[in-house]
Amino acid sequence: MRFVIIGASAAGINAAKKLRELNPNSEIIIISKDKDIYSRCILYHHLKGIRDLKKLSFVEDNFIEKNKIEWIKGREVIGINTKLQCVKLDNDNEVKYDKLLIASGSHSFIPKIDGIDGAKNLVGFRNFEDVEKIEEMLPNIKNIVIMGGGLVGIDAAAGLLHKDKNLYLVEMGDRMLPLQLDNYTASVYEKAFEKEGLKQYYSNGIASIENIDGTIKSVTLKSGEIIPCDLLISAAGIRANIRFLEGSEVACDNKGLLFNEKGETNISNIYGAGDVSGKSPIWPVAVKEGIIAAYNMSGLNKDMDDFFASKATMNFLDIPTMSLG
Repeated sequence: MRFVIIGASAAGINAAKKLRELNPNSEIIIISKDKDIYSRCILYHHLKGIRDLKKLSFVEDNFIEKNKIEWIKGREVIGINTKLQCVKLDNDNEVKYDKLLIASGSHSFIPKIDGIDGAKNLVGFRNFEDVEKIEEMLPNIKNIVIMGGGLVGIDAAAGLLHKDKNLYLVEMGDRMLPLQLDNYTASVYEKAFEKEGLKQYYSNGIASIENIDGTIKSVTLKSGEIIPCDLLISAAGIRANIRFLEGSEVACDNKGLLFNEKGETNISNIYGAGDVSGKSPIWPVAVKEGIIAAYNMSGLNKDMDDFFASKATMNFLDIPTMSLG
């Protein structure tokens, strides 16, 4: 049996580990754009300088070798043929599968804003490459605008607080972390971040961008205020990585890949797990969905019966917080 997994993050890696446990002699192949295994939840620790790439990893050093996995790293899947049971890579190579797990995750959403197209100093905060780009730019910039005050935006802010930069946070909601916190709890974080130098704009958004020859110089808020900007970090949400499924028979909706509580898609030997669903983009959900999919790919019946999506835990500026419901 040849198991192929698209994606080397929470869902894909945990699925691979369980597949090897359940199928000692089967072939397991992981295909990923990522060249390293790391936790996206703590990328800001690298910005803060408290973890290197090795310490961002959530697996043991010899995980790939120990589990006898073939890892095709640094490659993107650009298409899938369900009849021939193969996926096509961006180097025109094709990889055959008997059973396929789509755990391709998601990417940063870049809103359609006047002046944003072609900006070289615009970056998301989703992958290690984003962190590398930010760190490369830091010595030569002064003003950083973070677009979005959800978990990803606050991660970015927490990582940049002590870089001696002018740091601005712009959020369309009326408070920080509007999906996780009520007004009182959000105010505790807002005051703590303000004390550390983060200037915050709520019930606001970026109306337009001054882009000169591909370089953002400033952003104009919907309130009319103009903020100088040498780097714009987009933390305005995520979108599922499902473009490679266009033209295939694999069913998706407007959010992402469709799969049931067993990880099954509409194609009998294709499964899904993690952020690619576009529905519950948090780490524990992705981990459990990957494990559940691995069981069912191995012919063992398991259902997803946990509801991690109703819980969020945070610890910014040494203020531990848990949100339920």
